[in-house]
Amino acid sequence: MPGSITTIQLLQQFKWLAVNHKISLNMQVPEKTASKYQITFSAVGNDNIPINDLGSIDFWIVDPPSISIDALERDTYANNEIVTLNYHITDSSNSGGNLTFTIKETPIVIPYTTDKYQSSKTINVSDYGLEYRGSPYHIKAHLINDYQITNEDYTTGITISIRNKPEITDVVAKKVILTTESQTILLRYKDKDNDKKLKFYYTVNDGNDATELKPASDQESNGGDDQSISLPLPAFPNPGKYNLKFYITSSNDYSHKETNSHSDGEPFEIESKNQPNVKIFKFDQQSYKYNDQVNFIFEVKDNTNGTIFYDFDGNVDHIDYTIMPENNEALTKNVTKTITIDRSNMKYNKGHSYTIQLINASDINHIAANCERAQQSFQVRNIPSIKSVKVPPLVTKDGDS
Repeated sequence: MPGSITTIQLLQQFKWLAVNHKISLNMQVPEKTASKYQITFSAVGNDNIPINDLGSIDFWIVDPPSISIDALERDTYANNEIVTLNYHITDSSNSGGNLTFTIKETPIVIPYTTDKYQSSKTINVSDYGLEYRGSPYHIKAHLINDYQITNEDYTTGITISIRNKPEITDVVAKKVILTTESQTILLRYKDKDNDKKLKFYYTVNDGNDATELKPASDQESNGGDDQSISLPLPAFPNPGKYNLKFYITSSNDYSHKETNSHSDGEPFEIESKNQPNVKIFKFDQQSYKYNDQVNFIFEVKDNTNGTIFYDFDGNVDHIDYTIMPENNEALTKNVTKTITIDRSNMKYNKGHSYTIQLINASDINHIAANCERAQQSFQVRNIPSIKSVKVPPLVTKDGDS
């Protein structure tokens, strides 16, 4: 290399002495352009007679080999991805050598030759045990050619960060809620990055704005496939159906999306409903007799179709009702149920209760169980009838009847 110190050893036989002489020279390599040069040796004896046939050697002055690596498409990868390093080697010695990449103290040795200055190396990240951490991994490159001239270790400027994409596996929550009802949901997920801080968000009806769901304490991934977190979900005060998507991210802000920082959105539909209510209008009378018909009139207020469940002296039955609301506004509808009082189900002179409860048609969670039950009661009192009259004979004093 120009300007460096080198040692030249010359073995020459002086014919008149018939012995070999070994000469070592330390010399400064001249600041010459990298090329091949010839050094000719001569000597002068003690008698000042020059010796001109000591010979010559070829001497290369070369620059140290160098390498450049094309910029990667991105700087963050999952720990099972493939990364391709496209590199270019410059070596003016026209020899071969070895290129050594080092990532996380793991060397990758690649021989090179003078006709292979441009090449690429495919790296499987998982082969080197690269895991998520707060700082990136630097790629180092070391070149040494066949003349043992090296570029020393140097950092290429290429870095790799490891971050795996979280994945939501399940959302556990009530699908039908009251407009006043908040709830705690359970989010199940997996994430391979140990100690990675996570945040949780949801969007509504594919909107661009996301709302953060804050757990009781900061959440860090444990690197497992069966992780979960309880999160408070606020109420939806306007009745209707809401298409939610839940997200997990390692970014400090939902809008700041980086490679593998956000999970895919996990869809979940919630229906928010006004609490239905129902009442029984008072009967015209409080007691009935056999064969009478009693009309039970229910006033239903709801914003959807549903079913009235009624319990008459322990016998449960139901009536479906239909309401076609506009803009999810609750409407009122009257429903009539007629029963006939007979001897098989109506005992004489006993009180009878009639209880009803309202269940929405879409209410798989029976939220209407919260509505106040309506109840009425009445008596069965039959009017007595005279079947016959027996009059005993009237006996007079004188025996006449």
